[in-house]
Amino acid sequence: MIELCKGSAKYGGSFVVHIRNESNRSLEALDEVIDVARQSGVRLHVSHFKVAGKKNRDKFVKALEKLEEGRKEGIEITFDQYPYTAGSTVFHAILPPWMHSGGTQELLTRLENPIVRAQVKHDFVNNDEYENWVMNCGWENIIITSVSTDKNREIEGKSMTEIAALRKTEPDEAAFDLLLEENAAITMVVHWGNEEDVIYGMKHPYQIVGSDSIFGGKPHPRLYGTYPRILGRYVREKGILTLEEAVRKMTGAPAQLLRLRDRGYIREGQWADIVVFNSNKINDEATYENPLAIPTGIHYVLVNGEITVNDGAYTGSTAGKIIRR
Repeated sequence: MIELCKGSAKYGGSFVVHIRNESNRSLEALDEVIDVARQSGVRLHVSHFKVAGKKNRDKFVKALEKLEEGRKEGIEITFDQYPYTAGSTVFHAILPPWMHSGGTQELLTRLENPIVRAQVKHDFVNNDEYENWVMNCGWENIIITSVSTDKNREIEGKSMTEIAALRKTEPDEAAFDLLLEENAAITMVVHWGNEEDVIYGMKHPYQIVGSDSIFGGKPHPRLYGTYPRILGRYVREKGILTLEEAVRKMTGAPAQLLRLRDRGYIREGQWADIVVFNSNKINDEATYENPLAIPTGIHYVLVNGEITVNDGAYTGSTAGKIIRR
């Protein structure tokens, strides 16, 4: 990674990274990527910054301190964060790393072996060397968001504890069976944290608002709600950020991070990417139960100067462009 990032640094690029671990080994994982930036000279940006699991809460402030120490060294470090206390990824991420060796088909073949299942169960309870969602968050906080077959469609939106009860088995066995039945094509939401930590990170000067999610089934509400949630809940209702701070964290700051010289600000000669919203009414309507609800309070959206949302309704315009260096 150091050698690759030397090449990126040479051309003014950035190292945007999902760190190796966001829970028990999160501080070590941060040290790792900071050292990559230190030795390569690249700009470092940590994606969807968090520390997962109740027992790891004390690491959150320490993690931010590590970023600050890196900045004092002269390393340009930023991070992004979504305004929720749950994450989302593929369901087979609950399994320990050794299960993934060789790809999905070998993973599924291993799951048919009772001896392997017993070893995975042991890891769920005892192994904190990897991103162990079961140990850190509990089966009750692991929610299935999408499956690939109609046979199991009814479990979308249910926790693994609820699914196990429906199947009259234990959550780990239900998980193994589901992975086999769905050919591992399952996604999940994991409730991992506390809002106090989200707010603490949100107020940090190096924070940028970010979001990602996976379409299908009942996805994470951040897919539809991230930016309106910042403006409604955290600006208007809670006063955590000023409106100006929030807008900058969504526009100018990410444009600066990626060195996009003609975007991110409303200025003459720049591309006209503009959102017209009512700051007294904008609100995220998406929930974990109803994640596809569109936000309210957004009147117009212009992309590259073309109106793509007119009086709250999508116009059908596809004015976006791939932005190349």
